[in-house]
Amino acid sequence: MQTFERIIDLEGKNARYYDLSDLGQKDKNAKSIPAHFYGGNGFAAGVYMPLLSKLSARFDISSLAMRGYWQDLPTLKKLTREQDAEVLIAFLEKNTRQTCGRYWSFSRRDRHGDCCGQTS
Repeated sequence: MQTFERIIDLEGKNARYYDLSDLGQKDKNAKSIPAHFYGGNGFAAGVYMPLLSKLSARFDISSLAMRGYWQDLPTLKKLTREQDAEVLIAFLEKNTRQTCGRYWSFSRRDRHGDCCGQTS
């Protein structure tokens, strides 16, 4: 996974993420759709490489590493789902390739939205 590793500043923390857009073979004439993978079960993204390799043929995939894999380790022993969701949303809003990707915010359970501010 080190080949795909990138660092992004999120609220003063050096967050690790993976740019998997070059993972698989793509049709050079087809436009890839940006997608974000975030394993909500505690397994690292590398566990999903067989799945992500197949998906990368059609999608430009990024994956924010879980907080314990960041360069700046967390000071709290655990984050709530709401705190974790806010970190993910901050990443999606800052990562320009994901500007209009759909997301679900656990802190706003009653709405879906996109990074462009639209809700449904």
